[in-house]
Amino acid sequence: IDHFSGSVSTRQDASPMLTGGIVLPFNGTTPTWERPFATWTWGGSIVISVLVVLWVARTLRREGRPLEASLWLAIWVIGNAIEVAGKHELTRPLLYGTSDGVRTLIGPFTSSFPSGHALRSFIAAAAVAAVRPQWRTRVFVWFWPVPVFLVLIGAHTLTDVIGGMLLAVICCRAVSVYAAGR
Repeated sequence: IDHFSGSVSTRQDASPMLTGGIVLPFNGTTPTWERPFATWTWGGSIVISVLVVLWVARTLRREGRPLEASLWLAIWVIGNAIEVAGKHELTRPLLYGTSDGVRTLIGPFTSSFPSGHALRSFIAAAAVAAVRPQWRTRVFVWFWPVPVFLVLIGAHTLTDVIGGMLLAVICCRAVSVYAAGR
């Protein structure tokens, strides 16, 4: 599937999610057309998502829900640890395509599974929805384009974002099951 789901990005360098995204959602080499998409996915960066989860945990503690606060922090850490381990241990062959008879590399996808941005975006959206149910529609309207944009800009393949979202669903489900079974 990944061989047929290449992005429309023509860049052959590292993804803007790897070289940008800490202080800004993109770097100076990010094409102008990709910048709105990179900005939209910035909520899934490590810095932004941890700030969101810390706010959620603080809010939950103030509301007298310390177990849930600790669980959201724990799944953020555990999810990211699994993501890093996955990217380190799971590799795939290089993806190549042919353009005008020339074989070219289709991006830096040898160790991009699962997508941390998809994982963290989903966890951040679910955490905000848990603490502010009235914001549920807004945060999920923000979240749902994120995986599509990650593929569109060439930061990840389809299976990368599916893997990140599945991992996030498992983590978020663990929070709801454990918090409900106190």
